[in-house]
Amino acid sequence: MSSLSTPSSPTVAVDVSRAVDLLLEMVAGKEMLYMQGCIGVDNVSEYRDRIIDLLLEKPDLVELDLSRADTNGSSMIALLVAIQRFAKSRGRQVIFVDPQPKILEMSEMTGLRDILFFKTR
Repeated sequence: MSSLSTPSSPTVAVDVSRAVDLLLEMVAGKEMLYMQGCIGVDNVSEYRDRIIDLLLEKPDLVELDLSRADTNGSSMIALLVAIQRFAKSRGRQVIFVDPQPKILEMSEMTGLRDILFFKTR
């Protein structure tokens, strides 16, 4: 566990990854999960399982930052749909922050833009 801070917004970073590259940060009292690394067909189920575990552990977690993730596109879309379906089944909504342009394009082309909630900073 590492601790980082800045004068304006204290941040506590915790590496929550197992076999996947995830980082959970507390920034100004709000948890943000960063998906990092390359997400593809070989590890997408590991990402899904770990993120779902975190959603169960952290009921206030609602934002997943995608800006640090690299993907082929289709694996990421499948992952986002699985996460959103899980959250919805629990009466929650997950917001996907700063997705790559190709993820936005694919969500538009597939008609999934209506069920995936994106936010850019």
